[in-house]
Amino acid sequence: MTQEEKLKMLEAIGKSGIFVAGDVVMEKNVQYEIGNVESGGVGIQINQGDKTPQPVVDDCLTSLAAMKYWKRLEEQGFVGHDCQLLPETSRRQAMYIADLFSDKLGLKAKWKPFESLWSISNLAQEKYKMQETGSMPKRYRDIDKVFTD
Repeated sequence: MTQEEKLKMLEAIGKSGIFVAGDVVMEKNVQYEIGNVESGGVGIQINQGDKTPQPVVDDCLTSLAAMKYWKRLEEQGFVGHDCQLLPETSRRQAMYIADLFSDKLGLKAKWKPFESLWSISNLAQEKYKMQETGSMPKRYRDIDKVFTD
């Protein structure tokens, strides 16, 4: 499966309303039948353990264009494979990422999708502070490169 096919599949999953936690594993050849799932079928494992609600990725953040930026952000060490901020990513960097990301995707709701995804608030105020002080977040040039096409 090519990278483009994988991205299309992830976009379709995101639009369907299905939330995937963990890794998506696809195997070309199914060797054994599991339960009622036959060769080539789809198996679903339901985890009855942790019922903590997981952040839901807004549809606008699962498009093919968005997936390209998520991959770059992960490569630069700002987010993990689950699109969540890494501990070393600061609030100011999160604001800067959300600002550029929403501009690239043409989002009307600039902050809300990111505040929901990352469980943080007041990113607009963070931008205001940056404009008032004139100080850019650390590694802002790396973030700029992520969103350069």
